[in-house]
Amino acid sequence: MVETYNVIIDDNIKVENSFPKIYIHPFQKTYKNEKLIKSLSEGDIISNHAFLKNIKSNLLLSTSKYLNNFHQINYSEKFWDIEIGYWLDIYVFSMFESWEMMSSLLNMESNFLIKVRKNSEKDLLVQTVDHLGIKFQTPGFRESIFFFIIKYRFSDNKKFSIYETQNTSESLEILENRDYDKMNKKKMILKIYNLIFSKFIKRQKYSILRSYLSKREDLQLNFKLKQFPTFVPNLYSICKPDYELRKKITLPEAKDNEFENFLYKSIFSFIPVSFLEGFKEVEKKLNQLTLPKKPKKIFSSNMLNKNLLTRYCAHNVEQGAKLVLATHGGCYGHYNIHGAEEHERKISSLYLTYGWKDKNDPKIKPLGMIRPLPKFDKNKEKKLLTMILPSAPIFSNFIDSRASEDKLLLFQHCFRIVDNLNDKIRLNNLLIRINPSDAGMGEKIRFENKYPNIKIDAQKMSYYETLSNTKIFLSPYNGTGFLETLALNIPTIVTEFFRGKNFLREDAKEYYEILKEAKIYFDDQKLLAEHINSIWDNHLDWWYSDKVQKAVNIFCNEFAYINKNKVSEIKKLLTNNYD
Repeated sequence: MVETYNVIIDDNIKVENSFPKIYIHPFQKTYKNEKLIKSLSEGDIISNHAFLKNIKSNLLLSTSKYLNNFHQINYSEKFWDIEIGYWLDIYVFSMFESWEMMSSLLNMESNFLIKVRKNSEKDLLVQTVDHLGIKFQTPGFRESIFFFIIKYRFSDNKKFSIYETQNTSESLEILENRDYDKMNKKKMILKIYNLIFSKFIKRQKYSILRSYLSKREDLQLNFKLKQFPTFVPNLYSICKPDYELRKKITLPEAKDNEFENFLYKSIFSFIPVSFLEGFKEVEKKLNQLTLPKKPKKIFSSNMLNKNLLTRYCAHNVEQGAKLVLATHGGCYGHYNIHGAEEHERKISSLYLTYGWKDKNDPKIKPLGMIRPLPKFDKNKEKKLLTMILPSAPIFSNFIDSRASEDKLLLFQHCFRIVDNLNDKIRLNNLLIRINPSDAGMGEKIRFENKYPNIKIDAQKMSYYETLSNTKIFLSPYNGTGFLETLALNIPTIVTEFFRGKNFLREDAKEYYEILKEAKIYFDDQKLLAEHINSIWDNHLDWWYSDKVQKAVNIFCNEFAYINKNKVSEIKKLLTNNYD
C-alpha cells in the first residue's frame, strides 16, 4: 500500500487528517522527530557548483540584454554583474535548493497532501537588495518560494494533492510596514554636512564607502587622500511594482534543463523592483547623494545587499573607475566554495584579504584585518566559558561550503559539548551568547528547554563586557569571532558542525591542522569538552605554551593578520597604479 504524507512547509497551516507528516526543516513548532525532506548534501554542493555558476553566467547575459532593451540603455556585462550579479547568485541557489528538495519527493513511493498559502505577488517580491537582506531572515519568505515551486511543478502530478489556503504569515507583512526613511538626528547632521562640503566632495578622486575601518581610521584614510569622508545610505523602498507588466514579460530562451527553464520563466516574479520598474528612480536617488562624480577608484569592504552602493560602483566602473574590495567575514579564504567571495573577486580590480594569498590570482593582495578588533578589559578577572552561536536563516541564500549542512547539527554538536563539560563549568562558568533576532532556528528556546540552569545572554550584556569576563572563547562555527579572539590572543577553541571533510580549501587545511595539533581546533566535540575540563584551572599554562603560541601566530599571519599600517597601505594602493 502506498503511504500518504502531509508535506509541512508552513506549520501555521492546520492539517486536519491523521496521515503522517514530512517537514521541510526541523525548526517548526509542531516538529517532533518526524520525517524530513532530504536536504542538499556536501556532495550535491560540490557536484553542482560548476553547473550553477554556468547557469548564473548565462542568466546574467540574458537578463543584461533584456534590461538594456527594457531601459533603452547599452551597459556592459560588467556593469550588470556589479548591479545584479549577487542577486542572481541568490536567485539561482535558493531556487536550486528548494527545487532539489522538492525533487526528492518524486523519488519516494508515496503520495503527498500539500496545503499551500494563497500567495500574492507581493509575497515573492522585494523592493531592493537591501530589502532582500532583511526579508530572507524570515522563514515565511523562503516558504513562499517552496509554495511557488510546488504549484509550478506538481499541479498536474497525480502523486500530489495541492490545496490553497489563506495567507496566515504575518512576518512578510510586518517588513513592508517599517518606516525606513524617517528623518532622525543622525540623518539631519549628515544632511547639513553634505550641504557644506558638497562642492569639494563631488570633485574627489577616491570614494571610500562602507570601508569596515573604524571611524578614526576611515577619517585618517580620507585625510591622507586630502578629501572628506563620504556616506551611502541603505535603500529599502523605491516605487510600486507593476504586477501586470511582470506577468507579460519573460526571458525568451528555451533550455534543455527543466530547472533552467523554470529560472528563465520565473525570474520576473522575483527580480527586485530596483532593477526593473524602479531602475531610473534609483538613478535619481543616486544623483541626489553627495558623492565623488568621477572617482578614479572606489574602495569598499561591504557592498553586498547595498542597492545604492552597487549602482554607484557599477556606474563608475562603466566610466573607467577601478573597484577595490576587501573581505569582510571569517570564512573568506577558508571555505572550498564561497559564493560571495567568488562574486566579489570577479567584479573587483583588486581584492584585499585578512592575510591569505592565491598564487593563481594576481588581484589578491594580503592586507590584514580591515574591521577594528573588539575592545575588552585585559585586567579583569576572567570566569566565563563563552560560546557564541551564529544567527543564520534556516536556508542559505547563496552557495558556500556550509550551505549543504543540516542546521540541526549545530545544536547537536553544541549539546554534545555542553553535555561533556563537567558540572562545575557547565553550571557556573558557561555562557551561551545568542542573537536576539531569531531567524527561524529558535536558538534561545532550544537551549532554555534543554538546559534551564545555564546562563543564556541575548546580547543584553555588551560585547566589551562579555570579552572582558571571558576566560576561554568557544566558537562552534567558523566565523569572524574566533579570528578576532585569536588576533587578540584570547584563549580560543573552535569547532565546526560539518559532516564532511571537504569544506576547507586545500590552502587552508594545513593551517587548521596546526590549530588541531595545538588543541585549538577540534572536529570531535567530546574531545573538545574534555580538553576544556582538563585545562580549566590552569588554562594559561596551555595557552601560553610555545606550541600553542606558535600555532596562533602562524594561523593569524595567514587569516587574522594585524596590520598597524593598513591605512597607509590602503592609501598607497589607491594612489598607485596596479594594472
